[in-house]
Amino acid sequence: MNDILRSLESIQVCGPSDLQAFGINPLTGEACAFSMRLLCDVNEAGKTLLQEYWGVPTLLLAAPMNSQVDDLPSIGSVMLARSCWRDLAAFAAFRKGAVGYVQREDGTLVALFSDSLLERYVQIGADVVRNPAPTSPAPRVGTRNVHQMTGRVL
Repeated sequence: MNDILRSLESIQVCGPSDLQAFGINPLTGEACAFSMRLLCDVNEAGKTLLQEYWGVPTLLLAAPMNSQVDDLPSIGSVMLARSCWRDLAAFAAFRKGAVGYVQREDGTLVALFSDSLLERYVQIGADVVRNPAPTSPAPRVGTRNVHQMTGRVL
């Protein structure tokens, strides 16, 4: 996946099913009695993404429902809120090196991986959300900032 993204200027995430590229495969909404969550299988990359997104160093997953996610073995399943897929996609894109993203009117998130493409979107007046991590002076470990007074990872 990293090699593919390095060769692209952008990727589009149109809905929850596009999270498969990040290791999360939405299966069904029927598993939630309240119709608020989607049952998703995850592979190892998806589990790591969720651990970092939620700030949970260890994550106990339910048994997988299917055998594969994006051609890799499924290692478990989780219920994700239907409303979280855009934020999760933006977080995943930033982790993979996106310099920013644009959310189109139809809800599609377009992750931008080149400064020149980002600037083209800015020039046409698009509401670009820039990845703050590359320009932040805050020390960090992976996706977490380090508290400057104590040295603890937040």
